[in-house]
This record gives sequence, structure tokens and C-alpha cells, in this order.
Amino acid sequence: MTRSIYKFRFCKTAPMEHIKNALFLATLAAQSLHGRCAVRLDTSYYLDIRTRTFMIDAEDRISCDIARIFTGFLADTIGDDKFSIKMIEGRIPSLPHFRIDGI
Repeated sequence: MTRSIYKFRFCKTAPMEHIKNALFLATLAAQSLHGRCAVRLDTSYYLDIRTRTFMIDAEDRISCDIARIFTGFLADTIGDDKFSIKMIEGRIPSLPHFRIDGI
């Protein structure tokens, strides 16, 4: 089953450590809003360090909140010119949970 997904791409000069930290903080902020269990059960995302891409479900409220918070953190920490976001139809490789590859 395909879903609407936000797909982020990071340029080669964007420090992946900052990206991972921003994702951690965005997820932590979402836990404050929705609760730890809801985030764990309802969120689907995938960060691939090797391809410098991040995908997150765009169809559920919690994932959208994480995407918005993550985007704000990225803009402040690495700059708007270091990443792009596109909405696509597809599948997240790690559904129904989240994972980070390439660490």
C-alpha cells in the first residue's frame, strides 16, 4: 500500500550528526505533545545515512508534527539551503516502526 510521504534530501555538506540530533529532538518534542507510546505506535520514518535521505509518513498527525518540528530544527541548525523536501507517494522501508540506517 502506498502512502503520502515527505522525502527529505540532504546535500553532501550537511553534517549528518546535526541531522540525527534534530530528528532526536523533534521526536522528543512530539513525545511531549502526544505521549511516548503514541509516538512509538503511530509514527513511521526512515533515515538513511548512506543516501542522505529521510522519509516520514505524511498521513498521520504525529508524523506530520515530527516533520514540521524537524524541518524547523534543520532550518535553524544546518540552513534551508542544505536540504530539500518533496511529497511523494510510496512506502517507507521500515513501516510500521521507525529506524535509522548507516550509523
